[in-house]
Amino acid sequence: MDPNDINNLSWISPYKDFLLVFIGGLCAAFGGFVSTWYTARNARKIKMEETIGQQKVDIYKKALRLINKLRSISIQGDNQDILNFINEENDWVLDNEILLPQTFAECWHSVRSNVRSMEMKKESLSRLAEGKEQEKLIAELDKLFEFVQNLIQNAEEDIRKELGLKPFKIRRPQKSPT
Repeated sequence: MDPNDINNLSWISPYKDFLLVFIGGLCAAFGGFVSTWYTARNARKIKMEETIGQQKVDIYKKALRLINKLRSISIQGDNQDILNFINEENDWVLDNEILLPQTFAECWHSVRSNVRSMEMKKESLSRLAEGKEQEKLIAELDKLFEFVQNLIQNAEEDIRKELGLKPFKIRRPQKSPT
């Protein structure tokens, strides 16, 4: 006789069916609770990811517009125009830096720093007499300008990559052979 056999416990016999149904009910209730909790937890997580994803798309759209405008200003305007634009939009970049790609934020702040450096070099240039020092400073300014253009390009490429967009290329007419 096995002492663990439920059929051998005579005092439980009349309650055996009720006990089995009760235990089954408890298991079903516990399973339902766990299932509901797990589903709710996953739903919250999915909803949060969707919300962050939508915010990122909106932020990336504006970042792409900002970087394109910055490129235009850097080509058509002067250093002060670039600095004014960056100062106007810098609060937005700082507010959204948590969702922006790191490269974009680094490039944005690096453009500002390098343009300030260009401004200081231009001021020094105006005080120099013509000669080798002036030529050296002009060469440094040209390198800084190219570097700033590369930073802007890198920031745009990073945003395009995050959005799954191909790089944007300016098409030019082919040169005819002469």
